[in-house]
Amino acid sequence: MYLARRVLEYAIITCFLLFNILMFGVPRSVFQSWKGKVENEQAIPDFSRYESLYTVPEGEFPLDPTKRVIIVGDIHGMIEPLDMLLDRLSYDSRSDVLVHVGDIVSRGPHKGSMATLAFMVANNVTGVRGNHDQKVVEWRGWIDWIQTLPQGRRWLERTERRWHESNLDVSRAKFWVETQKRTASEEDRRWWKLVPRKWIMFGDHYKIAREMESEDFSYLLNLPLKLYVPSAHLFVVHAGLLSSDPRYPYYDASRQPLARMPTRLGGIDVVDGDEEEVNDAVGVLRKVQEMALMTEIPQNLDPWASLNMRSVQGGKVVKSNHGDPWSNLWNKEMGHCVGFNIEHSNASSKKKHPLPCYPSSVVYGHSAARGLDVKRWTVGLDSGCIYGRKMSALVIGGRKKKLRRLDELGEEEEGEDLDVGSIAYTKGKDVDDAEKSNENVIPFGDNGTARIFSVKCQKPR
Repeated sequence: MYLARRVLEYAIITCFLLFNILMFGVPRSVFQSWKGKVENEQAIPDFSRYESLYTVPEGEFPLDPTKRVIIVGDIHGMIEPLDMLLDRLSYDSRSDVLVHVGDIVSRGPHKGSMATLAFMVANNVTGVRGNHDQKVVEWRGWIDWIQTLPQGRRWLERTERRWHESNLDVSRAKFWVETQKRTASEEDRRWWKLVPRKWIMFGDHYKIAREMESEDFSYLLNLPLKLYVPSAHLFVVHAGLLSSDPRYPYYDASRQPLARMPTRLGGIDVVDGDEEEVNDAVGVLRKVQEMALMTEIPQNLDPWASLNMRSVQGGKVVKSNHGDPWSNLWNKEMGHCVGFNIEHSNASSKKKHPLPCYPSSVVYGHSAARGLDVKRWTVGLDSGCIYGRKMSALVIGGRKKKLRRLDELGEEEEGEDLDVGSIAYTKGKDVDDAEKSNENVIPFGDNGTARIFSVKCQKPR
């Protein structure tokens, strides 16, 4: 009797609800709740969080013979070679400015990545974001987001527990994840759909993102894609930059920033004006032109290109080594710069299509396959430490600072861990006799010099 009465009650309620839906439609609040649930399952936020450009004040990048700027190539968590390199250079965080070109973590030992990140945070090291750093940033953003969703924290913890219980190596993470997706319950399948496509949980990037402290995350978030140093006419970027849009001729004044330049500024004639005023005007105009490279060339506005570019093929930026290395194009076009007195330069220059510009330099990493790649206006510092080759640094200024002898570091043979390469740029340059005897001296900037130092690495097991 009781059961029959309960069935009758439920039947009456169901009929009442169906009648209201037919007469008035689905209640708006209910519809919005259902709709929101469906949309939220598909609306995955953008976790990139790029900081495009940081302009470095002169005080943060001293061009001073008694002070040094040390720019180090890709580290990839190889903390021991980094320590060796900085020891060799007698690095002092109180007086030296240390800069990195990105990819400070991942691919090397996990503990090394965490130690490298801690070192960068503790010393507030200036640098740019690399493509591997970017993956860590995105994973941390996703982890923080998924835990804000109802039951998200529980699902993540449950999934992480299953992964740890599998006792599989990081290299098997992709296989494990794909297996989980195929065999997941309907509820878990909805959660797996919230993992962006082609992202592999529990790889090294995920592990770093999960374990790093909030201050580590803030440090990575604050790394820009590019550094611009006006006082040195220098850019630092992880992968590369272009000095012109490769889809058009480099001398096309309607499209290319280096192909056009005003000859007057604030009433000052940069051709016939007072020398001091002209120098000031030229300095300002150079900065305007250099900033135009960052804001008017479409490829330089693309974060993917800043993080991945290696070559230009068919007018397009590619991440492979096929095509023309972007550094070749940069150096070729900087070689056409003849200054702002273009009429006088045209009369005396043998260059075809001279450009009204002054050259600027780029220091970068990312291209380990090309190794230490030193050209007149570009310096590639990824010399393949992660592959058991070398870790390299560019040292600007500080020629009076004494370097530590290798025997002070306990090395068995002098020169065993230090390699200055076979860079032959000193011939015919204005470098003093003491520097001419040192193979690692290269021209840098307008009239200065810099030095390259490398230490040997052991490939991680």
